[in-house]
Amino acid sequence: KEELSYYQKNMMQRVFFLLLIIVLSGYLCNPLIAQEISVIRYTPGFVKNDKRHKIELFNSGNSVTDISGYVLITRDYIVKIPKGTFIGSKEIFTIAYGKETKGKSLDLLNCQTLFNRIYSKKVEGNYFILYNNKMKILDAFYYSFLRDVPFLPDSGFFALNEKDFLSFYIPSGNAKVWAYYSIGDDPAISFIRQNNQWQITSINRYSKLNPPAKFGEFTGRFNEGQIILKWSTTEENNCKRFIIEKSYDLEKFVLLDQVEPAVNSKTRKTYTYYCLPVKKGETAFYRISAEDIFGNQGTSKPVEIKASEIPVEFSIDVLPDDKQGIIKFYSAYSQKTTIKLLSGTMKTLYTLFDDMVNAESENLIRITKVLEVGKYYVVAETEGKRFWKPMEVQP
Repeated sequence: KEELSYYQKNMMQRVFFLLLIIVLSGYLCNPLIAQEISVIRYTPGFVKNDKRHKIELFNSGNSVTDISGYVLITRDYIVKIPKGTFIGSKEIFTIAYGKETKGKSLDLLNCQTLFNRIYSKKVEGNYFILYNNKMKILDAFYYSFLRDVPFLPDSGFFALNEKDFLSFYIPSGNAKVWAYYSIGDDPAISFIRQNNQWQITSINRYSKLNPPAKFGEFTGRFNEGQIILKWSTTEENNCKRFIIEKSYDLEKFVLLDQVEPAVNSKTRKTYTYYCLPVKKGETAFYRISAEDIFGNQGTSKPVEIKASEIPVEFSIDVLPDDKQGIIKFYSAYSQKTTIKLLSGTMKTLYTLFDDMVNAESENLIRITKVLEVGKYYVVAETEGKRFWKPMEVQP
């Protein structure tokens, strides 16, 4: 028993040290610790001249994060985030120098925890490095014409008071912690992080090139006492929310609700919203606005909807001709419609139509396929119902 006990203790010690080695090796190989706070926009500017400088932190997590004591270091300054500073889920926190900003922000011009630095402008370029309150690196980025720059590695010391001081060492430009972009100083340049990749753009040009959402079709209809809005997007870029608005005169729009988007997407996404209550008989205009995490918006064209039931919502007919037949269909609403040809045993043979149908317009489709003698069915599937008509091919 004593030998077995000794053997068990020895094995437990070996397993413990093995796990410790694995953890330490993983940490040393990747100094960037797992975190939810990162920088998504960096506008270097010339900090004390044009005041364009801005750094935006983003909380990608699902809960509020306390960033008190976080440290941000650049070639221009060192700042320690004051106590009682929080970032909500999917919110942006802006650090700027003497500049008014929307939402939560820190004005460096009036910040009591700021330490200005002086450096030589002989070498173009700058950097930021973000630490948490335990001085662990969360994010790091620098730009210059060459990766091998004299301003990295960097080190320093600053004291806010007798009790609050710190020393730091910033790694060389070849360290794995850095993201890098090859460019020189330009106050009109801003760096944007999208899909974990840094892109360069002018300050106001990014949202024009990458709108919050590229809208596809947007339709609306009244059905069973409610307005049904449907829209799609072909692309979404840092999209934070969809804003649904209503107007009676196309001038004053009132906020109805908000819908959560896919945030980032390069594929088609579809959304549906049910609007209640609705006054029967009224005519109103509805529109959708997409807003990104920077506060930029893109808006769809408004659609006019009358809150009244339409006797004929959709109709489909098969018209005989000298060949195979013609399909005529009508829709009171603009909606996605799929029309298929089925065999007499209800097996799908062909898709005749699969697209958006314009409201209140008749559509014709000629069947060009050579069909055998027999019975067939033409089936139309709209966004809410299914319609069908029999068809027969004579000898």
